[in-house]
Amino acid sequence: MKIQCWIMMMLLLLPVCCLGEARKPGRIILLTDYRQQGWGDRVQVGCMDEDGCLFTLEGSDAQLRWPSEENQKRIYLEQSEDLCYLGRLDAENRFAIESLISDAANPTEKAVSSGGCDMGTESTCAFRYSREGTPETVPLGVSGDDFFENTDPSAQALYRWARRLFPKIQSYAYGMEGIGPQGFVPQPLAAFLNIPLTEVDQARISCLYMDCEAGPQPVELTVEEETAIRELLKSGMVTGKANSISVTGGTRSYSVSDSEGNLLGWMELYGELLVRGNGMYTLGPDGSSAGDFRVLPD
Repeated sequence: MKIQCWIMMMLLLLPVCCLGEARKPGRIILLTDYRQQGWGDRVQVGCMDEDGCLFTLEGSDAQLRWPSEENQKRIYLEQSEDLCYLGRLDAENRFAIESLISDAANPTEKAVSSGGCDMGTESTCAFRYSREGTPETVPLGVSGDDFFENTDPSAQALYRWARRLFPKIQSYAYGMEGIGPQGFVPQPLAAFLNIPLTEVDQARISCLYMDCEAGPQPVELTVEEETAIRELLKSGMVTGKANSISVTGGTRSYSVSDSEGNLLGWMELYGELLVRGNGMYTLGPDGSSAGDFRVLPD
């Protein structure tokens, strides 16, 4: 009886996801890991493959023999049978992440010492593949003892996705200048669009609905809609990049002109997202929310 109780207690202590059948990931497209060697022996890993499957791995550095180079980490994970499967990211957000990976700039800078000591190092990167299947590593951010930030908006969005998908991976990301990436700095909407804020109250606002079949269709704005657009231009904040998707229809485009009809600027919205030439951006009071996502069990 004592032996049975001991076995049950040990099973309860195991991570639930590791009780199921072991499975290997497909091609890795997003990877974040933390390694502590100074005052401990600890490795934490989170990754997503091209099918949106999410995995984690944790153990001692001595046990896992975790590589240092990003491409070697990818190979290690794709060959491992010890990963803990968490579920599959919903299709909409998986598509958004894939679009950001395709668009993210690949900088030439390398991580440098942050001046920190014995914090360990968290490193995040993405992988994109040529038609022949050759992987390209896109560094996104490093924090802790070493520091690096890819300041491209798509890369910043991907780094943020890694933090949201794998919140238990140790990170020194935000609020510690010089130690971790600072991320996208929220910007006033009018400034982001280069529309003079002093002109908004007296500006003329017109609207076109962009129909992908019929083309631009004029929309007569109600007083309430026009007021809402003015308030959005005056107080709205751009909080980050949502995706790198090009929208061809279903948007509302607002032209902002002065009293003489001179164009001051324009704004295009797809639902609650701001449409730009390089993708869509999130709007909100701050940078704390990037939309909901779901992890689906098989």
